[in-house]
Amino acid sequence: MCNNEAFVRALLGRDEPRLLHLWRREQGLIVPAGNPRGLASVAGISGLQVVRREMGAGTRALLDQLLLAVGIAPSAVAGPALSSHMEIAFAVALGMADVGVGVRAGLADLGLEFVPLLWEPYEIALGREALGAVQPLLTALRDPELHQVVTALGGYDLAHAGAVRPVGPDHAHER
Repeated sequence: MCNNEAFVRALLGRDEPRLLHLWRREQGLIVPAGNPRGLASVAGISGLQVVRREMGAGTRALLDQLLLAVGIAPSAVAGPALSSHMEIAFAVALGMADVGVGVRAGLADLGLEFVPLLWEPYEIALGREALGAVQPLLTALRDPELHQVVTALGGYDLAHAGAVRPVGPDHAHER
């Protein structure tokens, strides 16, 4: 489900696009302690107060895709849109929403639980000419201390951090 290549081709197709893999992150349902509504998937959020990311955010697009896949119109889901994963977690922790959709990191300190939905790649799209400019980032991504700090947050996998791959042409529409 989380394939960034078509989007990158549309934006950077003439610039020999590349995807720089930062990490994978785990996305899921953020629920109060004990998961009082027994949620196991997005199919169960219909009729609940759902806090989610704002339009245009990757997590919002993911939620909308998951809702459509189970036959729920994203516009039918009630609840506020917030600009960060931590705001979503706080809204659930404070009882302003029944459930939120976001990343696992940092939830334990708020007394919340997490219902995993999927792991997604977190990548940076860039043209071939920009590869030199990201060398400091590539160096940082190889630092074992960075791996330790990010992994300690929970819900992050840095196994392929720093991998750069070309995005080829879309052959799906060729005849």
